[in-house]
Amino acid sequence: MVVDAVESDFGMHMIARSQSLIMACIVGSFLTCTMSAMFDNRYMVSAMDQRPFLRHYRSIHLAVEPCMVLANRAYNSFDDNQQIFDSNGTYDLYYLDESLRMAGLIEQSFLRSDWNHVTQIPFVRDGFFSAQGAMVSGYFDPICNLRLGFATSFFHVCSRAQFLFDAGHGNLTLNGPGDEQDLLGEKAAIHNFMGLEPAVWSTSTLGDTDIYARYAFVREYWNKFRYINCGIRGGIIIPSACSHEINQPLSVSVGGDKHWGAYGMIDAACVLKEDVQAGLYVRVQKRFGRTAQSRLPRNRELPEYGVLTGPLHNDPGFTIGFQPYMVLEHMRGGFGCFLSYTGTFHTKDHFSDKRCILINTQNSANLGALCEHSDWSTDYVTIGALYDTSGDCDDECTKKPIFMAFWDIPAGMIGGKNAFKSNGLSIRCEVQF
Repeated sequence: MVVDAVESDFGMHMIARSQSLIMACIVGSFLTCTMSAMFDNRYMVSAMDQRPFLRHYRSIHLAVEPCMVLANRAYNSFDDNQQIFDSNGTYDLYYLDESLRMAGLIEQSFLRSDWNHVTQIPFVRDGFFSAQGAMVSGYFDPICNLRLGFATSFFHVCSRAQFLFDAGHGNLTLNGPGDEQDLLGEKAAIHNFMGLEPAVWSTSTLGDTDIYARYAFVREYWNKFRYINCGIRGGIIIPSACSHEINQPLSVSVGGDKHWGAYGMIDAACVLKEDVQAGLYVRVQKRFGRTAQSRLPRNRELPEYGVLTGPLHNDPGFTIGFQPYMVLEHMRGGFGCFLSYTGTFHTKDHFSDKRCILINTQNSANLGALCEHSDWSTDYVTIGALYDTSGDCDDECTKKPIFMAFWDIPAGMIGGKNAFKSNGLSIRCEVQF
């Protein structure tokens, strides 16, 4: 009878382990079908990329998070509050016309002959950026202290801008609506000549895919902690998101613009006492260089309006980020609150012109303009509310979900730079199996 009982327990254990493996396969198959790594993206919300899991007592966790990103302002190089598409500098029609002539692409100016004394024709690009979609993340603990996880996303992204002539910062005087129509017509003629699309853009795209492994130090009731989980994590970023469109200056990649990447990270999550959790992570990420067809500025025009095109090698800099957070659970029934701060810094990229440049110096590109605005920084304060549907249950291994709502607010406490001031709104459902 004792042998029968042992065999029965062993059989039940194997069934439970088989169920876990089946669930892991389901999660893995989902990963292959839906390709989120927004941590090093200056346009999205980096705080969304690393939401903590609040439960720890089962081997499989899954979280689904519908979300929205909205922005109509941006940081420039001096931490100023700018129009969203002016973070890399001001659009100037004279600079664009000048570069076309310097590159030998046109012989005569597109501008009216009686405007030949003009040296600046700036425009303000008033617009907005939005993204709606969902993120999915999860992990599986195949053995003690080892975790295999992933993060995925899908977004519909759109941006729009209107060009408003900035008479206060240029030296062109418009005398009536006729001059204004001529100026807009010349801008449209230059854009058509360059093959640029209108300032309205939208697309649906997968995000980049994050696959990682984590090794952990786990203790319960250790020193003054009710539970502590410290780990070191390494991951690979698969570039499954769409890349930037070179003929659409308003296009935005929700990933790393087709650059593969890798990262290392240390993190800690702990339960300080009943219903009080806290955690911290520090992450360093590097995207690998790639060569792609790009626009290159000839002189003073903005890089996204570069008059030259050709293969450009981009070796991105390092991205460093950190996030401390605190969670108060069961403040009243199953209700609780969440608070975190996320800071992200990206160092300068390095660019190499891979075109077959002729002796003619008209073909030379101004790579300094590309490098100047390639470093960036953002920081966010995230406030959230949560409801634990197992609030009246004493079973910590429950399968009942936790629902959370987050608002990611650009803070500017460490000084934002060359990045969108994007707000993030999301609702998250976390469950363990």
